[in-house]
Amino acid sequence: MDRPPFLKVPIEIRNLIYKELLSINIRKTQKPFPDTCRSVVRHNWNLETAILSVNRQIHDEAKHVLGTENNFIVIECAAKELEQSRKNMGKEDPGIMQYNVRIWPQTRREALNVPNERMRIRFSKGGRGVKQKDNTWYCVITEEELRDVMIGLSFFQNKNNEYRTSGLSSIITLGQHVSNESESSRKARESKMLEPLLNLRHLKSIKVENGLESSSKHLSDHACRTHWDSDTTYATFEYMMQAAEEARVKGHHNAATGYLNRAHDYVLHFITKEKQIVKNNADPLAFTFKINLERSRNWLEQGNYEDALGACEIALEIANELFLTHPAPRPPPVDDQ
Repeated sequence: MDRPPFLKVPIEIRNLIYKELLSINIRKTQKPFPDTCRSVVRHNWNLETAILSVNRQIHDEAKHVLGTENNFIVIECAAKELEQSRKNMGKEDPGIMQYNVRIWPQTRREALNVPNERMRIRFSKGGRGVKQKDNTWYCVITEEELRDVMIGLSFFQNKNNEYRTSGLSSIITLGQHVSNESESSRKARESKMLEPLLNLRHLKSIKVENGLESSSKHLSDHACRTHWDSDTTYATFEYMMQAAEEARVKGHHNAATGYLNRAHDYVLHFITKEKQIVKNNADPLAFTFKINLERSRNWLEQGNYEDALGACEIALEIANELFLTHPAPRPPPVDDQ
C-alpha cells in the first residue's frame, strides 16, 4: 500500500503541523461568559485530536508532539467526598455574580494514560493511594491550570461546611526527572511543580513518589495542616488578582471576570469561616475595593460601561467606608519655631 502523501512531507514540517493542531498554548481560547465564572478552568483547549486516528505512524508521531507540547497532569480520585454534582451545588444569583463553580473541568470513569504526563495526583480515603475500583474517576488538566484547581479544592466544603479534603490521603507521582540533573536543579524544579499544591489543607497524609524526600516533607508540612495561615492566603489572593490583570491585558475579559469573581468568593470565605487569618481589620474591605476597582477597569475595556460604572461606585463606597472607619494616622504637629 502506498504511503499517504502527508507522510512524504519531511518530519520537521509534519511536527510543525502536529504542533498547530495539538498545542494548547496555540489553540486555547477563553470560555464565553458566564462559563468562565462556573469553572476554575477558564479556557477551552480546542485540540484537533482527529489527526491521531489517521493511521498508526501518524498516531505515534502526533501523540509524541501532544505529550511534549502540553504539560498534562492527571488527577485520579477514589474519594466520593471530592465528587461534585447538582445535589451539592448552591443557588445561582447572577445579579450579585454568584455562580456555582466546578472544580473538575471534566471527569471520566475509564483509566487514563496521558503521553508524557508531568504529574499524577491520587486522592483516596485510605492511606495507600487509589485502588482500581468502580468508583474511581479521572480528570486531566495542564500544569498551568493546576494552581487554580488546587485553590478551588482548598476551600471546597460540603453542605455541613466541612472541608472535603479532611481525612483524605494523597500520593503525588512526578514524571521522570531529567537525566544528568544536579540535585539543586532538581530540587528547584520539583519545588516549582509542587508549589501550587501548598494551597491544600486538612489532608490525612500526602506523599511524593519519584521525587526528593525533602520535597515530600515540605508538601506534607503544608497540606496536612488543619489551619490556614495568613501568608499563604494573602499570596493566593494576590495571585488571583495578578492572573485577572494578565488576562485583561491579553484581551481575555471573560477570563479576567472569572478570576475576579473567584477572588471575591475566596475573600468572602475567609472573612466568614477563617477570621483568624486576617492580619488587619481593614484588609477585607481593602481586598473588596481592589476587586471592584479591577472589575470596573476590565469591564470598561470590554465596553461593558454599565457594569463598569456599578463596580466603580461600589469601589468608591468601600473607599469612603475605609476612610471613615480606618482613618490614616495624623502627622505629628510641625513646630514653627
